[in-house]
Amino acid sequence: MTIIRLKTQSKNDMKESVLYNLFLFIVSISLFNCGFALTPRLTAKFPLETKTEVFRLNLLHGETENLYGLNVGIFNFVYYNMIGAQVGIVNSSSNKTSGWQFAIINMAEKNGLFKIQTGIANLLSGTQKDSAGLQVGILNLGTNLFPDIELNKRRGGFYLTIGVGNYETNGLTIGAINLSSKGMNVGIFNRDTEGFNLGITNFQEGLSFSIGAINIGSSKSIGLQIGIINYCPNNTFPIMIMANYCSKPKSETPFSTPKTGLKTETGPTN
Repeated sequence: MTIIRLKTQSKNDMKESVLYNLFLFIVSISLFNCGFALTPRLTAKFPLETKTEVFRLNLLHGETENLYGLNVGIFNFVYYNMIGAQVGIVNSSSNKTSGWQFAIINMAEKNGLFKIQTGIANLLSGTQKDSAGLQVGILNLGTNLFPDIELNKRRGGFYLTIGVGNYETNGLTIGAINLSSKGMNVGIFNRDTEGFNLGITNFQEGLSFSIGAINIGSSKSIGLQIGIINYCPNNTFPIMIMANYCSKPKSETPFSTPKTGLKTETGPTN
């Protein structure tokens, strides 16, 4: 019995020792090192300063220059190219991005060939036209709202965007509120949108075809409206029921040479 008790006590002591050492390991990493990589970093040759990682696990915060694989952590930052996936609370990729971002906040500053963002708030911008992807979240942005970041151009390409609020997106946009989006916009409220608009209230801008209860065009809008109330400010009869067509604004009268009003003076005749 004494031997069994000693063995049981030694096992318990080993478990406590392992847990204690693991606790110290986690605390030391949290205090002195923001993250660690499970695989060693591979140093790329061109450029020499660039470091590439295939798989990275961050306990709190992790940064890498290039990621070609999987990045898991709380705060994940990639500063150059990313091809793969980021999973965390906040994901950021500062250059060309291809792959999947899954977090509460996802930010991708430049388009790759194909990308997916799923989260609470998604920012996806860049002007590359031959790109496509998917955004699913409560708030989806297709352009930059922060002037200190060089992202003030609407994104290019074709994307399926699904969210409560969507701003300056391209492609098929589905949401409660769609603002300044181009393509096919389906929502309760579409404002300053171009393309095909399907919603209860549509404020169209540019070339558009709108179907809704209330359709309101601007002085720059051109296109067909189908709804209960349709308004086109450039028309002779701006408000129509059931249907209306917003035409181009009336061209101004051609510029004519103003009369100079010079008087000719005749000298005295001899």
